[in-house]
Amino acid sequence: MSQLVNATVAVNLTVNDVVTDHTVAASGDVIGIQESYLNQFNQTGGTAPTIGLSWSAALTFVASTPQTIDLRSLTGPRGSTVTFASVACLYIYNLATTTAFGLKFGNPGAGGWFAPFDALTDTYTVPMNSRWLLENADVSAPWVVDSSHHLIKLDPGSNAFPARIIIFGS
Repeated sequence: MSQLVNATVAVNLTVNDVVTDHTVAASGDVIGIQESYLNQFNQTGGTAPTIGLSWSAALTFVASTPQTIDLRSLTGPRGSTVTFASVACLYIYNLATTTAFGLKFGNPGAGGWFAPFDALTDTYTVPMNSRWLLENADVSAPWVVDSSHHLIKLDPGSNAFPARIIIFGS
């Protein structure tokens, strides 16, 4: 005689770095970048930094309208506040398809986060249809985010186009 059994199965999965809150900008972006980032340390025998938070967004830029991201006050997908104390990896993808539609990152002014740069006034331009991945390989000296250094400025210049940003840290 056969018997029908209803059951609930729970699966526990443990990974080295747990992402506690993130918004997926596009299928596979967050996981792909995180895996690539952590594999780099595995291949070189180095120690991967602790990644306890990630945040991402699909941005739409309006011509001549820069966007400022506050690393101490981001909104997660469930409405929770995501607050970074340090950044380990920053990924910017400029989705513009028109030549010369660069996305400038840096020089945010007062409150600016410029840890990966030499000075607050430094900038970098992500060319059209390009990705920029900035990683801090020195796990003993994380890129600190504090009340004086927490703003990221992204400037599309006089152009309108979409972009993605993904941030990993703790």
